[in-house]
Amino acid sequence: MSRLPLPPRFARILLAAGEAGCLEFFAVVAALMQGRPLFRQSSGKGPNREREAFTEPDDSSDFLPLFRAWRYAKDRNFDRRSCEPYGVNAAAARDVDRMANQFSRITGRLFPRNEVGETIPSDETLGRVLLTGFSENLAIRNNPSTLACSVVAGRRGQVDKESVATRHTGLFLAGEMIEIEGRELSVRLQQVTILEEAWVRDLFP
Repeated sequence: MSRLPLPPRFARILLAAGEAGCLEFFAVVAALMQGRPLFRQSSGKGPNREREAFTEPDDSSDFLPLFRAWRYAKDRNFDRRSCEPYGVNAAAARDVDRMANQFSRITGRLFPRNEVGETIPSDETLGRVLLTGFSENLAIRNNPSTLACSVVAGRRGQVDKESVATRHTGLFLAGEMIEIEGRELSVRLQQVTILEEAWVRDLFP
């Protein structure tokens, strides 16, 4: 972990990704979380329509449309004119590519026999790898009619309105938790990934 120029949680995720043979995907995820936003911010109160172009109905993680948007930009050599109609910041995508290559190169030396291609991992692999770095960011959404959630350590939270978690109820983890000031400790949950309880029990009995 100390060899990687990353916060410990992301270094731990990359080691798990190397073991699982899906290093490049998580190198991109780690890079996405270090740099500028890949999508331009929504101008109104509604959802980011550009982001929806990279979202699929059965997505289990908010990282999936981000990865597809990065892939779209990379396939077009980070051309600004190609990226702008989809709300993708071409310069930010290029920065992600540079960082991800660095993370993959360093981590890949530790797993020379493993496949490190860019294949998108299964929902289970995605959830299990992220759990190695974000186990304290667990939350549960019990009611489909509200964005409110119960978060580890007795906190209250609200899932981001553009998250895949708005289409699901149950257990998930947040890649980003932003504290909201108020009378009660509350957090806004972003970069969410849906989990199965069995994966948590298996990794943290």
